[in-house]
Amino acid sequence: GKRRGWRRFLRLRLATLLLLITAACLGLAFRQAYLAPYARQAVAVVKLREMGATVEFEPAQPEWLAPLVGRDEFQDVFRVHMEHRNVTDDQLNVLLDLPHVRYLYLAGNPITDEGVRNLLPLKNVRRLSLWRTNITDTAMEYISRNRDLEALDVHATAVSDEGLKMFERMPNLRELKLNGRITDEGLRHVAPLKRLVNLNIGMSQVTPAGMALVADCPIRVLDAPPWESTFRGEYLKHFRDWKYLAALPGHVYYCRDEHLRELPLDKLESLSISGSELTAAGLQRLIEAPRLTNLNVECNLSLKELEPLMRSRIPRITITTPKLTPQTQADFAAWNKPPRRVVRNMWETLRLRVGYLTKLNGGMTARQTRLVKDWSLARAWQNANVVSLEFDPDDKVELEHIAALPNLQTLRLTGGEIAPAELAKLHAAPNLRDLLIHSLSLDDDCLREIAELPQLKSIDLSSPWFSESAVRAFTARMKPRARVQFTHAAGQWNGRLNQVLCRPDFLGDVAMKHLQADERMQVLRFHGLTNGEQLEKLAGLSNLRSLDVQQAWLHRGDWSALGEMKQLRHLDLAGSRLGDDAIVGLADFEQLVQLNLSGTQIGNRGLEAISRIESLEELLMYRYHYSDGGPWINDEGIRHLAAMPRLRKLHMVAVQITDASAESLVQIASLEDLDLRETSLTDAGLRTLAKHPGLRILDITRTQVTESGLAELANMPSLQRVSLPYNLRGSETARNLRQLRPGLRVN
Repeated sequence: GKRRGWRRFLRLRLATLLLLITAACLGLAFRQAYLAPYARQAVAVVKLREMGATVEFEPAQPEWLAPLVGRDEFQDVFRVHMEHRNVTDDQLNVLLDLPHVRYLYLAGNPITDEGVRNLLPLKNVRRLSLWRTNITDTAMEYISRNRDLEALDVHATAVSDEGLKMFERMPNLRELKLNGRITDEGLRHVAPLKRLVNLNIGMSQVTPAGMALVADCPIRVLDAPPWESTFRGEYLKHFRDWKYLAALPGHVYYCRDEHLRELPLDKLESLSISGSELTAAGLQRLIEAPRLTNLNVECNLSLKELEPLMRSRIPRITITTPKLTPQTQADFAAWNKPPRRVVRNMWETLRLRVGYLTKLNGGMTARQTRLVKDWSLARAWQNANVVSLEFDPDDKVELEHIAALPNLQTLRLTGGEIAPAELAKLHAAPNLRDLLIHSLSLDDDCLREIAELPQLKSIDLSSPWFSESAVRAFTARMKPRARVQFTHAAGQWNGRLNQVLCRPDFLGDVAMKHLQADERMQVLRFHGLTNGEQLEKLAGLSNLRSLDVQQAWLHRGDWSALGEMKQLRHLDLAGSRLGDDAIVGLADFEQLVQLNLSGTQIGNRGLEAISRIESLEELLMYRYHYSDGGPWINDEGIRHLAAMPRLRKLHMVAVQITDASAESLVQIASLEDLDLRETSLTDAGLRTLAKHPGLRILDITRTQVTESGLAELANMPSLQRVSLPYNLRGSETARNLRQLRPGLRVN
């Protein structure tokens, strides 16, 4: 009996022990599952905030555990912003303690492919921003392992068409932002994304024809294509099979009826078009668009022709036409009272435009007047006192009807071909007081005609073709009775160089004849070239020595004419869309001394071609952080520059170079001015640069140089000016450096 009692006792004690062990295990499991992760998360949040990041929380699940864990602690970090915080790959490891993060913004940090690989355990990320980081196609392989990713931003990175092949593993992508290396071939890998609704291809090399490759994607919004500012009606054919398009990117120019027939209307919600050849019948098709709510049309139609469109069910319409007249006010009074709706924005918009033309300042906007073909329409502007007209380069300017306006006081003319005989017609405008003309067709004969207009009180002229003697004679004659100004924004003659800075679409036949005939022409500045024909025109100027064509948006084949300008000494291509193929032709330039390639897509192969220009003395390569699609250059590219015999000034700002490049830079014996801002230069690299005997100017702002490395600057005997990292400018070492080298400017 006693044995049975002991056995029962032991069984009870053993059950109690097992129960206690189970309870302890459950407690440990609870702690490990719910308490420990949130403790680690709290530590990670502190570290992130120390790095300058911001975090956002949401209540954790299940909600009933909140009182047990603590409501303040039982929250998940779901969003992290740490853009432009100089975060490295190793520092990203702190994010691993945030398993519930869904939105991760890492833009503007020196993150590489290895840093992206470190983030693989974060399986819940749905939106990832990596623009302006140092990732390559390798990172795309790591990113593609997250099959649930919905939004990805890799613009301003080195991801290429090859990296886009990984999209076949990412079926849930809905938003995508690509970069400058992407071509039409890369879009073939975007086509399988059957949930993609938002595509941004800004600064890429994608052509309008490439849009047909992604027609099967349910894209509703196409953002910032590289040809957005020059979107022509003929491009609409490439959108023919887009079934979900809600809005086109930007305004569509030079649109015709046949172009509108290519436009898919089923999902279209907003549209902005212009074209002098649009007809009422062509616009009739837009009325059939079931979801169209916002329409902007610039055309050359009368209000009678536009009436069906204006009475359509589209709730918001803006119409611009030169055929608006003061007599239409009565019509608006009737149209303002439609039978079914009290307020319709279209009528208000039209009424305001009529008021602008006839009552407020009496002028016409430039975009409206480009549509004018019949100048007799100007008779409708009887109350106009200010008329501002803008012309295409080869437009023949006719001033007879303009001069007949009885109240005309101010006339502004931009572009076009203006003959002296047309200027003589301004005698018929007795109230004309202010005259402003910016045109490359003005010459001395035009100047003499303007001098015969006695009523003028203010004159502002711009053209590079005025001779000095004609300008002096004109000024002497007009100064007693009028304010005279020769604006040099569009052209100037300083006695030695003829310089032109203006819009490239002013390059009409008359302007080119002047340019080709004038032997003084040596300096040209044309910003914003949009086609290769414009560049070909400039290539025919044999006397040209300096060419500035910043912000040129040309396609790859349009740059061929650049290689023909071998007489150039100065070439500025900053902000232009060009890559290594366009620059290879410069290798045999024998007179080029200054080259600016900032914000372009020049890479290592392009630098190899540039290194063969033996005459080159200045090379500027500023990376445009937000738009150029870099990084394109690394240490391998810098090695090509080591043998350049005359290079004095080298600016490599925000490019992906390290201390290894210092070994190459110190071999450029002629180097005097070096700018390495926002690179990965450290104390070791600065120690190498200190060996250069001739370096006079050095900028190491926003590098990784520390205070201990500044001591190397004292060993550079030729150094005259140095710009330090911001956090070191007030350091003790910097103060000692100023005392040790009183002639050295330390910023």
